[in-house]
Amino acid sequence: MFFVGVAVLAFLYSLGALGGYLGYLHLYRCAGSRLPLADLAVSALLAVLWLVASSAWAQALRHVRAALGAPLPHCPSPTVGCAPVGVTPMGSLGASVAFGFLNLLLWASGSWFVYKETPLHRPAPPPDPAPSPM
Repeated sequence: MFFVGVAVLAFLYSLGALGGYLGYLHLYRCAGSRLPLADLAVSALLAVLWLVASSAWAQALRHVRAALGAPLPHCPSPTVGCAPVGVTPMGSLGASVAFGFLNLLLWASGSWFVYKETPLHRPAPPPDPAPSPM
């Protein structure tokens, strides 16, 4: 549930940020704007959330696979083979973990490009030269 929630939040923020960039770029790039810093904070937060959600989902998937591989508790004896019937393959679940970590990589690298737009990266403008006396 947390993994899907992070995915939905990231999608909605992506749509909102795209609308903001397209409609209000002049506000984003003006000199005293705090929008790039807020964008950096949200992007970094989403990268961390992708890390946490992907790690938690990978751990949960590992537990599910271990539980399905354990012997059934009501088997009559070890010589009789008991196996669960109708267990579906979990390859697509492993792919979802891989895509989660790929999203972490994308959001972290995207945060770098957002950082380059902030005043934290750009050097301060040089002071105006003093007018020379005539």
